[in-house]
Amino acid sequence: MLEIYKVITSKLKQIPKLANQKQFININVNKASLPMAIVTIPNIIEPFQHRQDLTLEINCWSSSSSDKIIELEGIVSAIDQKLNRYKELNNNLQISIYRDSVWRNNIPEPDESLFRVKLNYVLQVYYIN
Repeated sequence: MLEIYKVITSKLKQIPKLANQKQFININVNKASLPMAIVTIPNIIEPFQHRQDLTLEINCWSSSSSDKIIELEGIVSAIDQKLNRYKELNNNLQISIYRDSVWRNNIPEPDESLFRVKLNYVLQVYYIN
């Protein structure tokens, strides 16, 4: 799983507005600088012996001011351009990333000063060894 997180993190760090974000997992939104993205892989399904299908969730936050929401929309577009239909092959595995059927949701936040967009992707991971 660590190798999968490294691939996702390296793609997100290519986005200028996220390049200085130090981590992408286990973040307290209330203590982090915005805008930011948090990566989660909550489900693993093994349809075949050498393949796992994983759900990739990326929650993107910004403050709820109009200019920050516009900035976040640019980040969301950049994430989708980097990840949708991305494929990587290395010595241990092959990863293919595709949008999930419902891939983008605006999530209401109890804290009205925050704006959140949740992105959903499917990762197909093939293990070579």
